[in-house]
Amino acid sequence: MGINKILIFIIVLVILVVTLGYKQGSRYLPMVYHKKDALRVACVGDSITYGARVKVRKLNSYPMQLQRLLGKDYYVENFGASGHTLMSSGDRPYISNKSFHLSQEFNPDIVVIMLGTNDAKKMNWTSVDEYIKDYKALISYYKTLASKPQIYIMTPPKAFPLQGESTVKFDIKNAAIEEMASAIKQLSEAEGIGLIDLNATISNHPEFFTFDGVHPDAKGASHIANTVFQSLIASK
Repeated sequence: MGINKILIFIIVLVILVVTLGYKQGSRYLPMVYHKKDALRVACVGDSITYGARVKVRKLNSYPMQLQRLLGKDYYVENFGASGHTLMSSGDRPYISNKSFHLSQEFNPDIVVIMLGTNDAKKMNWTSVDEYIKDYKALISYYKTLASKPQIYIMTPPKAFPLQGESTVKFDIKNAAIEEMASAIKQLSEAEGIGLIDLNATISNHPEFFTFDGVHPDAKGASHIANTVFQSLIASK
């Protein structure tokens, strides 16, 4: 077999492996990235978790980068739902999205939640009390799963005005995000669950948000993945 034929064979084989992996319903080709008995990590969130605006999302979203950091002993799945809120009074509640139900069916050992950016839109924001009430309800859904997962709640990142603009896109209010961040810290203590303070680690990095000031790029997703990774490893 000539060299050209060998190269063509390898390329076709790679395409078949990738295609079969996605057809099997995995976003991350589990036969490549994790062991059969790997710990299952459900990344719950909105478009920032989903990887909107990240180039080659299926490779560079934060859950995918987290998968590579954690290695084969973990199986990370992305349950991000773009445009959704934590609060049930919001225009698109996460608990009404299929990703919420799929995240429970996934039977996770670990759940990482980051929701709040869409709640901070002027049309959605009501009060931090309502936000925390619904956050407690969301946490309770995962606490009652048979897998009894470890739960981590993550403070949402600050949103940035684009250069030359005075307001943030999508009418997102940073004052509301700051209220959420403070309340989430208190909630983690009250519920006895893990806290990942992303807001504190990413607020001085507007360079990660150059597209629209709200959605991080691949480097920003890498920062999120590393922040989550450090928290998960520290608690082992």
